[in-house]
Amino acid sequence: MGRTLGMSRIKGLALFVLLVVAPQWGEASVKRLSSDKFSDVVTPIFEFSSTNYQPNVGETPRQLAVFDIDETLLITPNCLGTEITGLVDWTRKVLQCPSTLAEDQIADLVQEIQRAQVDTIALTARGSDLVPATHRELLRNQIFLKDHPFSHAQNFGPGEIPGMRAEFKDGVLFAQGENKGKVLRAFLAHMNLSYSQIVFVDDNARNIADVAREFEKDANTKAIVFHYTKHSRPHH
Repeated sequence: MGRTLGMSRIKGLALFVLLVVAPQWGEASVKRLSSDKFSDVVTPIFEFSSTNYQPNVGETPRQLAVFDIDETLLITPNCLGTEITGLVDWTRKVLQCPSTLAEDQIADLVQEIQRAQVDTIALTARGSDLVPATHRELLRNQIFLKDHPFSHAQNFGPGEIPGMRAEFKDGVLFAQGENKGKVLRAFLAHMNLSYSQIVFVDDNARNIADVAREFEKDANTKAIVFHYTKHSRPHH
């Protein structure tokens, strides 16, 4: 397993990052941030945990970290030897080509979040045909989402959420190309979950806008929608 990035280093980054990307809430329930560094993405998660710790009960209010996969957690270089010209070619690439981490330290950072007892899932535009390949490449890159915190028994297939094709399997929510804001909202309702803070990270500006729009009037949940720009593309 790769080098673990300790909590002390995360806190050391926080003093600088908070000046650059930390949200100032005021009355808003959604803040939009942007960075090409994944370490910036996770800093608000640890900041929330440290500033909201309740020593009388030994815990913090619940928060959820939601990560896109393509061009956010993983990148998949083209190994096919032919040009990618459409969705069919892109699907073949994902099925056949090995993925790598979008940044070398991402697996360590995700594991650090999980050790801090932050609920963690992935939310991808991918469909059902890519479920096995998705889990294969996440595991190969040491991103372990199963049972963090949802058990195998909580998996569900397409159509189980009325009116949606989305499915959930072992920590990954497959949106099947549908609006990620609506899919995430429906998932939380289906699981009967509520959070004090949600941090959503995606390379696609449209997905950022969709999630921000879905939570902007939510008085009970503060959402940070983080545009991760290191590998930004106009799809997935």
